[in-house]
Amino acid sequence: MTAMFSPLEGQTLAFINRLQEEQDRNEGTWIQRKKPAQNCSDVKCAKVFGIFVGARYCRRCGNCFCKDCLVCERRLNIHGELDPNGVLQKVCAKCFDDGEQTIGPGRSHFHLFLHFRMHAGCKNPGLNQKNSIKISNFRENLDLDMECQRISRGFKESLKSSIFGVTLPDLQVPAWKKSTYWVYGNMATKCNGCSEEFGLLRSRHNCLVCGCVVCAGCSTKDLLVYIPDEKDPLSDDVEAELTIIRIVGCPEKEPRVCSYLRLCQRCNTRLQDRQISKVQNIKKSTEENEDEDPAIQMTKTSDQLTAMKATIEDSLIKYGELVYLFDVGPRRSPRRGLVPKNSMQVLAKTQGDLADRITSLVTVAMGLKHLRPTSQKQLKILRNLLQSSFDSYHDFKDRFQELQKLLENVVPKETLVEIQAVVNRNAINSCYLSMKQLGLEVLYLSDKHNLDVALLPKLIAAEEIVQEELRIALNEDWEEQEKLINQFLDDQLKHHRLMRPSRRHLHRYGNAHVLAVIHERSETILQQMFFQLQAKSTDAVFCRTKETLKQLRSSLVQLTNKSAS
Repeated sequence: MTAMFSPLEGQTLAFINRLQEEQDRNEGTWIQRKKPAQNCSDVKCAKVFGIFVGARYCRRCGNCFCKDCLVCERRLNIHGELDPNGVLQKVCAKCFDDGEQTIGPGRSHFHLFLHFRMHAGCKNPGLNQKNSIKISNFRENLDLDMECQRISRGFKESLKSSIFGVTLPDLQVPAWKKSTYWVYGNMATKCNGCSEEFGLLRSRHNCLVCGCVVCAGCSTKDLLVYIPDEKDPLSDDVEAELTIIRIVGCPEKEPRVCSYLRLCQRCNTRLQDRQISKVQNIKKSTEENEDEDPAIQMTKTSDQLTAMKATIEDSLIKYGELVYLFDVGPRRSPRRGLVPKNSMQVLAKTQGDLADRITSLVTVAMGLKHLRPTSQKQLKILRNLLQSSFDSYHDFKDRFQELQKLLENVVPKETLVEIQAVVNRNAINSCYLSMKQLGLEVLYLSDKHNLDVALLPKLIAAEEIVQEELRIALNEDWEEQEKLINQFLDDQLKHHRLMRPSRRHLHRYGNAHVLAVIHERSETILQQMFFQLQAKSTDAVFCRTKETLKQLRSSLVQLTNKSAS
């Protein structure tokens, strides 16, 4: 009676029989070592084998040779035949020179063995022979979701045996870090990434996702498994999360309970694409604004910076022409009558506007630092954009300072003092207008949405300090000046608001979005006010206002960090 086998058992038996036949055929190609030859098979050498001259076998013809006659290597398969996919073996000079490849490249069945071993003992493996032949690489069958779940569960379970929920260094690789297709280091001779051989200067490392053996250059510790800080690490309902660091979707700061795992470049790329796709899907499902896309924001900011650079260039040319109008010659100093009062006012206004535009360039460029690139290409573009903006800023600032030095050489000291006084008055006036509008808009938003904004009392106190120094600088009728300020603020609040919360985000996030807008815009405006006042006025004036702006910025940063935590 014929025994009945399942399809899996039949394939396994056929595979074992095929390996046995190949081993028998391979052993038949060698001359048995039990009866070694007495002399080297090379007729020109013919050394007698003995204690000091050992016998070695050619892996192709099977003859015995001495060490000096067996120095060549060819790629052979297990049958001793030439094969470009074979292993380098020692052959004699005749076998090295003689013969060409007459068969196609060999085919390894090691993947079949791995598949049969993995499914051994399964009653319904669900795999027929037709499907098993298609297996060419274990990476193609790697279930990335299953491997990520293995790491997440293993890390969570390891916390229960750790001290105070903090993981300790492992003396050996724990079971939860070993993937389904784990390859032991002593079984690999070459890196799976660059195909370089391992040695003293090239150590072995396992990818903890796919299990392959790679070198340090072909792997990174960019895989972060962690427990969010707002969750209890020892709670059974909390699951560990996985992310690739330094791209969109990763935590802003390092979590308290976390571990960095090594992975190869191929798994790193797959997980990066998966993480970026997940973030993009979340954005699409929540209908995020297109303006929040880093690529679109960088494009718009780049166009804005280009327009600002052109405006600054025109302003520098205009300011230079005004400075050269005062240059009456290198050998005689200009006289007081050559500088009319209206020319001083035009020069002071041009100088103040130019300083405002240069500092605004820095403020807009610093806003790029808040972007989170989603790829290495975007990160490179962002770095180049920042570097170009700051290089342009230093170039404009140097040219502006050179024109100011030229003005000092051609204009009397009394005229310079008057010009600087006009610039100082315009600077403190602009600072007061911005501070007043900022305080009014924060007051309006806090009353409308019933918010308790801790920044509002500090803005009111700062406004009083700036108003006091403005009244001293103007030395004019304050009631008339206050009317002009109120008219200007009415127009600004109607047509040029500093803060406009998104209605859609307000509907989704509530008052938290309004508070975030207040903090973000206030920080940007205060920073711009400080830079402009610092650039236009001298160091000896408006010291209280400058110190107040510094304190406001530091307080705002503390409030932002406190609300974020």
